[in-house]
Amino acid sequence: MPMFRLIRLIPATIVMAGILHAQGTRVVFDAGTAAPFPFPADTLTVADPLQKTGLRMNLPLPDCNAEPSTCQEIGLVNELDGFSINPRIQVRFSGPIDVNTLRDGVFFVWMDKLFDDQFGLYPAGHVMRINQVYYDPATHTAYAKPDEHLYQTRRYALVVTSAVRDMEGRRVTADPAFTACAAQASGYCGRVREAVSLAEPKFAPNHIVAASVFTTQSVTAWLESARDALEGAPLGVAPIGMRSVFNMADVEKITMRYHTRVAPLTRASRDLPIYLLNGVGRIAVGTFGAPSFVNEKHQIPAAPTGQRVGLPAATERLQFAVYLPATPPPPGGYPVVIAPGNAGGDAMWHSSLYAGTFARHGMATITVNAFAQGWGPDGQMVIQEKNGTRVELPYRGRSVDYDGNQVVDMGEGCSIGWQADMPILHRDCFRQTALDLQQVVRVIKAGLDVDFDGRVDLDPRQIHYQGMSQGGYYGAIFGAISPDIAGVILDGAAGSIEENRLRLNTSPVLSFRRPSVFNGPNGILAEYVHKYKPVRVFSVPGAVAVQDVVERVEWYTQSGEAAGYMQHLWWSTLPGVPMKFVLMQHGLGDNPLFANLVRNGNLRASTVLYHHAVARAKYPALQANAHYHTMPDLRPFFASDLLPQYLIANLAQEQAATFLTSGGRSIYDANYWTRMWFGADLFELNPARLPDETN
Repeated sequence: MPMFRLIRLIPATIVMAGILHAQGTRVVFDAGTAAPFPFPADTLTVADPLQKTGLRMNLPLPDCNAEPSTCQEIGLVNELDGFSINPRIQVRFSGPIDVNTLRDGVFFVWMDKLFDDQFGLYPAGHVMRINQVYYDPATHTAYAKPDEHLYQTRRYALVVTSAVRDMEGRRVTADPAFTACAAQASGYCGRVREAVSLAEPKFAPNHIVAASVFTTQSVTAWLESARDALEGAPLGVAPIGMRSVFNMADVEKITMRYHTRVAPLTRASRDLPIYLLNGVGRIAVGTFGAPSFVNEKHQIPAAPTGQRVGLPAATERLQFAVYLPATPPPPGGYPVVIAPGNAGGDAMWHSSLYAGTFARHGMATITVNAFAQGWGPDGQMVIQEKNGTRVELPYRGRSVDYDGNQVVDMGEGCSIGWQADMPILHRDCFRQTALDLQQVVRVIKAGLDVDFDGRVDLDPRQIHYQGMSQGGYYGAIFGAISPDIAGVILDGAAGSIEENRLRLNTSPVLSFRRPSVFNGPNGILAEYVHKYKPVRVFSVPGAVAVQDVVERVEWYTQSGEAAGYMQHLWWSTLPGVPMKFVLMQHGLGDNPLFANLVRNGNLRASTVLYHHAVARAKYPALQANAHYHTMPDLRPFFASDLLPQYLIANLAQEQAATFLTSGGRSIYDANYWTRMWFGADLFELNPARLPDETN
């Protein structure tokens, strides 16, 4: 049938559906600019030629005197150039409906890409089901998420079909306002009409009884442009102190003295577990310069996504350490793994847990503190040699006393919450860290000679990344935008860090909002529905308000969330960025949002699940949290059965190292040894089922 005939006929089918069931429950349709239904809808945007999508969000504001935090959140959303790539849809009905029919009657239809230089994952016309479905009986409103994350800078249709039934089993019907809108040929309603013409044949014998059209934001645009701006930044690589290279065979002890208090100046000491550095020949330390894109409030100023990002005037001296293998370097230098610190450990402590394994596989390790990590700037690194020589070096952490209480907490200054004027949480901290890591890449590519022997020590053609926990969050962002990284290890990262904090942890952080929406220690979790679970009917007071906040936060932090970048690691790479080989490591029983990252990146085939409960059945004294299974020594943070912890971690690290050295073609069979030591297989490659809830 010619398209022009199809477009003319489709409104007629909608009219017929409304006539046949005029007395049934309607799907509310409103194409207005205040509260459109279905949501999302592009009526909540305005044209803006400075944005990459040509649009800018324009959500209406409430009374900002009564709801100042809501206005802050909406203000941050209104800086964006489109909707979330994981939008929470809203479909309202005129009366009660059978919630069990929602999944069979509400769909996303993928429409046109805005740009041809991105793959876009799926072709136009692709139909995606909904997931994580909620229903609010007080307003007859259904809420849901897409089954997978959508793609950035693309148009979509949200369609509701007559497969949804009311409580008497009758098909829901079209609102007369939708019938009138779908008959128009221009403007927003014209785009709705086009969407219906594309989608209607896919749902026969059911009919489309409501639809909206919306455009997703450009999640990666700012960071891609800032990455390009880095090419004009000086590196300024320099050693630290009079002596900056040490032979590990001569080292007796390395003590970190972390800057933990401003006034009086206080340092806390911790010895690195250098017994784990078997295979490391030398350690070298130095500094380099990195542009600082954040301002004094640790925020990256908003800028239109269609404009080129300039190089900021501010810079920061970052401290790095390199662990060189004891074996002779190959021509061109050692392959190198970038392994920064994470939320619980600074760069030196974290890297000392992994560098030995990488060295035994012929790879160097380079580490640097992430933004706002490592405690304060006035720390020290004390190296005690076996001959009695003691060398004190400065150790510049990147945490700050952000709240002014004279204490410098680990990670302070990274997550900016509702106490500030812009509750951006981790977004800009992670984006700055991704750019810092790209500056590390530039240092390596420039030819790093740490021992000044005239030879390049690190091979710029073989640069990899390993990130654990929070290091996995910003590691996914960095890996997606860096053209120079070959392999990526993401260990213990889990979906959206803000969804994790606000939903699964039932965090009282929401109580800092004005007005507070915190509805009790179990209120958030009580109304959270995991993927592939039955529809949840809201029953806890305040649940909708909490969902609204979490949705806005996830929306405006997406440009600094791992979940928004996983697609681009290899499945649908960004322009000019080659595919990565990626290993996902996860302890079963850890945060189940990890499964979202695996799905977003289409990475099940290179995912390894570690079965911690099986190991603890054999050794009950193992630390209870599977999150730390790749760390061979958890002291001084946790008590654990040291020997089995060491064995499990070394096997997991062997998997990571062999994966990198094989170019992603091989994953070490650790179960050969676990059968011997634990009497069972502990590591599951390419798991048959991903954990969508806490085990």
